[in-house]
Amino acid sequence: MNKLTFRSAGFSIFAALILSLALAGCGSDDNDSRLDNINNNGNTGGGSDDGGTGDSSGDNGGDGDTEDQTSQLGRGVGSNFVEGEIAVDLPSDSSLSAGGSTILEVTLVNDQGDLINEQVTVSFSSSCISSGGARLLGTDEESETAVTTSTGSASVTYQATGCVGEDEVVANASSESRSGINSARATINVEQDTLDQVQFIGASPSVIGIRGMGAQTTSSEVVFKVVGANGSPMREVPVTFALSSNAPAGANLANDSGTTNSEGEVTARVRAGTGAGVANVIATANGVSTLSRQLVITTTIPTQRHTSLSASDLYPVAWNTDGVESELTIRLGDQNNNHIPEGTAVYFTASAGVVDAECLTGENSACSVTWRSQGQRPMGSGGVTLHEEPPYARCPGTEECRAGRVYVLASTEGNESFIDINSNGLFDVGTDLFAANGNCAPSVPRSYIPPAPIDQACDDLGPSYLDTNFNGTMENDEIVRDPTERNNLYNGILCRSEDHEAGLCSREGITIRESTMLVMASPWSNPLIPGLPSSVELGLNESARYDLIIADENGNGMPAGTQIEINEEFAENVTFTLSRDTLGESSEPSRVSLQLKADDTESVTGSFVLSITYEGAQTNYGPIEITAP
Repeated sequence: MNKLTFRSAGFSIFAALILSLALAGCGSDDNDSRLDNINNNGNTGGGSDDGGTGDSSGDNGGDGDTEDQTSQLGRGVGSNFVEGEIAVDLPSDSSLSAGGSTILEVTLVNDQGDLINEQVTVSFSSSCISSGGARLLGTDEESETAVTTSTGSASVTYQATGCVGEDEVVANASSESRSGINSARATINVEQDTLDQVQFIGASPSVIGIRGMGAQTTSSEVVFKVVGANGSPMREVPVTFALSSNAPAGANLANDSGTTNSEGEVTARVRAGTGAGVANVIATANGVSTLSRQLVITTTIPTQRHTSLSASDLYPVAWNTDGVESELTIRLGDQNNNHIPEGTAVYFTASAGVVDAECLTGENSACSVTWRSQGQRPMGSGGVTLHEEPPYARCPGTEECRAGRVYVLASTEGNESFIDINSNGLFDVGTDLFAANGNCAPSVPRSYIPPAPIDQACDDLGPSYLDTNFNGTMENDEIVRDPTERNNLYNGILCRSEDHEAGLCSREGITIRESTMLVMASPWSNPLIPGLPSSVELGLNESARYDLIIADENGNGMPAGTQIEINEEFAENVTFTLSRDTLGESSEPSRVSLQLKADDTESVTGSFVLSITYEGAQTNYGPIEITAP
């Protein structure tokens, strides 16, 4: 506990001590003085030789049995002591200014009006102190409500910090040796402050969802604070609220006014409507206004346009290895490019390997699962051929013929996409752009890449399924997540109720989806390299170029980090150039150009070897003989 300011005893104690000593030098009789009694606790004491009535072993000084003494708490000392009152350092009948300070002082005396020099704790309390509208300060300028003193006097600084009107302060003293000490009181009248500003404190929560779409919350508390000229909060101040003119459609206030509390704060409650956007509240007190910030109303429902799926490793080296992992991350957003609420569930399924079933979005509208290689590998339909011109790998039909390709699908409940031409946050039939025709199988909305050709994208979503053969058509043996067929209408919560009733659009949700392909690369079996010659013939100063197509055993791209090099140790009078020496990071085969250049004076001879290396395992092709004509 911090010590506060203590007042020293008055002159009366010192004078009484001097007079007592003087009288003691003259002796005493049965008519002892009042000061003698005070100094000796009424005990004439003395030994048997001075005729005293007390025992020589008695207490000849001090306060004696203080619990039997009368103790009084008040202001002043001696004949000026007033019981039960706190001394306030203010002119009589004057008020304390808003934010102002004054000294409160009490004294503890005995029945003679003299200060009691014992350790006593004095505590101060009031309704304003309890509510924070006032505080008590010690000499170190820190808040304190009690002080311990041994001088018989205690003082503390009272500071108004928002309290207005009369505040009764009560002082109580406590001591281990004294009991039954009375209380002291004083009433301080604090003047009303002059309103200086209205401050915006915050909105909780800062993001809410529009009505009618199952959002976690559709209302927010917007808090303001009224502050006086001295910087203190002002309580009991009436404040009015209004929404700004550009508030989203249907947004409204649950209360259009309020009164500040003891902290000077007042709250407006905003309720969402059917539109999305920023909802600003204007708070006004005594002609002073401020505008809120931070509160956003969103649709909170993910849309197809803002859904994406990525993988930490699109080409895991997993054809012959179990337990290889790739982290899949889904990212979602609503119609207005805003985050969606935390805890939105997304379901995953895969055509091979094992993937975590679901994840819940976090504060960044994203979440992740892990895919692991295991079990039966996808074999494809077979028949892949490699060519020197794109596409380098070709299948005999429309289905994917290469083995090792895994299809992963992520899906959740959401809205179809549209382009909000009039930017009102709702789907307006005949005004907003919704593409109901085109190539809808890839689930790529037209609004995703405007102005996309109508035959390349489509907003109208069809069935959500696991396209295991990658042909873009739902087959009977494929896993179906949502069999709902296209209806040529916008499906989503942003459809107006009256348009839904008229059959112009639908407020029914739909499964939004995104997929990605993982290629299980094979590193160790002999890669396929069409275009590599079995021998080379070069005349003086002649050149030869060979375009090599390099793929793994399934016709997929090589693992990332695969190295390609020429061993020319046994070749003479010829130089070799490769267009690249590192392969991988692709689902497709790599094209590498090999160029040979003969010397212009000496004939070529010997052979070379082409090597492909991955993590120390090497596959060699050759030797390939080089001859002159």
